Amino acid sequence: MNRHAISPVPPSNAPGSDFAGIEHTMEWEEDFPHDGEYTFKYLADNVADFYLDNELIGRTKRFKGSPDKLKKFVKSGVHRIRIDLENIPIYEKVIIQPPLPTPEISAKREYTVQYEGLNRANNPIGRRLSGNKKILRLLDGDGNDINASFRIVSTSPGLKAKFSDDASKLIVSGQSKGDVTLRLKWDDNPRTAGVAVKNIKIDGTQWTQSGKKGSTEKKIKVNAIKVPATESSEQRTPSKSQGSSQGSVLEEVFNTKEFINKADRKLWRINPNAGRDGDFLSKFGVLPINPDTSKAQTDDFAGNYVIRWEYVDFPISGNYSIETMVDDDVTLYIGNRAGGGRMAIGNGLGDIENGGDEVIIRKKGFSSPGRSTGKSIDTRYFDAGKYRIRAELKQIRGKPLSSGNPMALAVRIRATFKEKK
Repeated sequence: MNRHAISPVPPSNAPGSDFAGIEHTMEWEEDFPHDGEYTFKYLADNVADFYLDNELIGRTKRFKGSPDKLKKFVKSGVHRIRIDLENIPIYEKVIIQPPLPTPEISAKREYTVQYEGLNRANNPIGRRLSGNKKILRLLDGDGNDINASFRIVSTSPGLKAKFSDDASKLIVSGQSKGDVTLRLKWDDNPRTAGVAVKNIKIDGTQWTQSGKKGSTEKKIKVNAIKVPATESSEQRTPSKSQGSSQGSVLEEVFNTKEFINKADRKLWRINPNAGRDGDFLSKFGVLPINPDTSKAQTDDFAGNYVIRWEYVDFPISGNYSIETMVDDDVTLYIGNRAGGGRMAIGNGLGDIENGGDEVIIRKKGFSSPGRSTGKSIDTRYFDAGKYRIRAELKQIRGKPLSSGNPMALAVRIRATFKEKK
C-alpha cells in the first residue's frame, strides 16, 4: 500500500474530511502490448471493485497483509481499467427517536360455516374432521359409511386454509388476495335414513345437496391484508448517554452492483453519467451488453432482456424499501418464496395482490424523450425467506448504445430494522 496506493481526495485531519459513504470512480486507458496472461494485484481502504472494460474481475475489502492477486488473459490493445473506491463510514453510538410501532395485524381470517339439515349422527361435528382438518366426512342416520364429504380442494398461492377444531369456522391464513375452493360431494339416498346435510353456507356462498348422488364445487373470495408502512427516522442524534437506546437502521439486502456476478447472465457496469439521480445510477447501474465494443457504437440493441437472481435473502418479515432507476423501462418480479428463491419453479408470474406470489414493480425511465423520471422508491411488505428477483429490462430503439442511447438498471433493496445499543 505505501508503495503504490493513491487517493481521490487529499489527506486531512479535519472532521468530515474522510468522504465516507461516497463512491469514487477512477479510470485509466492502458495499452496491453501482447496477448497473454496478466497478473493483477490490489488492496483497498476500505472497499474497491476492479473492472476491466466494464467487466468486474475483482473485489476487495481489506488493506492489510499481502495483496489480492488474480491472473487473467487479456488481448493486446488499449483497455479501460476502472476502480470504484469507497470509504466505509464509522458511526458513533447515538440515541435516535424510536419508530412508531407497527400495529399488530393478524394474517388469519375466520369465516363461519353454517350447516342446514345436518344429520344428528354427525354431532358433535368436529369429530367428523380429517387429521389435517381439510375434510369433513358426514353420515346419514344409517350406519358408519360416509355419505357426504365437504373438502378444501385448493387455495391461491400465498394462502392456506383449514377448518377449526369444532368445524364451525373456515380459517384462512396468509396476507395475499385470492380464493379458496371447496367441494361438497355426496352419495346419499334421502329416502333411506335421511341425508347427511342439506346445504352448507360460508360467507354468502352455498353448497346444496340435490338428488341421490353428485357434487358441487365453489370458491369463496379472500381479500388481501394491507400492512401499513412503519414510520421510522434515519436521522442520528449524537448523545453522551451510555444507556440503552432503540431505533431503526436501514440494512441492505440486495443491490445490482454487489450482485453483478450472481445473475443468471453476464452483466457489465455502465459508464458513469450525469443527470437526475445520476449518482444512484452511476453507483448501482448494470446492463446485459458490453458498452465498450465496436458493435455498441453502431447498434442500439433494442429489445427485452431478462435478468434473474436466485436465493436473495429477506431476513425479517416487514416492510422493505425498493429503489429503482432504469434506462429505458423495467418490470421487477420478486417472488418464488415457496421455492426457496429458485428460478423457474413453474408457478407463473402472478401478482400477489391478485392471488399470485410475486411483488411486481413497473418503472418507466422517461416521462417523455430526454426527461428522466429519476429514482423511484417503493415500499412493499415481504415475509422472511429467500426470493428470486427477476428483471425484465426493455431497451427502446434509437441511437447506438454507446452513442446517445444507453441501457442501464440500478436497484437497491433495504429493510428497516429495530436496533438496540
